[in-house]
Amino acid sequence: MRDRPVGRLRLNVLSDGARLVIARHLPRFISKYPDVEVEISVDDRMVDIVSEGFDAGIRFGGTVPEDLVAVRLGGELTWVAVASPRYLYQHTPPSIPEDLRLHDCIQMRTGQGIIYRWEFRRKEDYRVVDVTGPVCVSETALAIELALSGVGIAYCLKDRVRDYIRDGSLRVVLPEWSPIEPPMYLYYPGHRRLPQGLKELIEVLHEEITHTDRKG
Repeated sequence: MRDRPVGRLRLNVLSDGARLVIARHLPRFISKYPDVEVEISVDDRMVDIVSEGFDAGIRFGGTVPEDLVAVRLGGELTWVAVASPRYLYQHTPPSIPEDLRLHDCIQMRTGQGIIYRWEFRRKEDYRVVDVTGPVCVSETALAIELALSGVGIAYCLKDRVRDYIRDGSLRVVLPEWSPIEPPMYLYYPGHRRLPQGLKELIEVLHEEITHTDRKG
């Protein structure tokens, strides 16, 4: 009998989860459990992981189906609107969320097929803005690249642009309005036996994310 898992894990992961969770922490799992092959499908659509043959998925809290087991991955997430210094030099920076309607915003079409409405919160004041702009994309990476190029203002997780904010390539717009939303979760069907490696993957992700959070 093997005391280490062996086999293949199939994961369905949204793009933010792929960059912030899988890309950062999967190397440790692969190093620790070399007999487990991991297949990752990056997809922002809400996929039925059971019917499509996946062992687990990663999605934002609040979007995980209630009949599945959900394991929290890290803390709550901060969302920000960001723009390049060049764009902000050429335009009057917004002072309230509604000012964004006068700006070139990089719209995002979600995995559900709708154009995302940007959400903002300052203490108990919650606002939602239908932004407009010259381009609409379906992935965060492209929105960030366009913002870096000065095309307009992008909206994304702060963790996705932390390095750009640190080096000054991007600046947070309306920083006092940045909302804090539920964390990501890994989820899987609880009615069947866990595939080999999934329990170990959850343990590694928990250890890695906890260690990262402690480092700040």
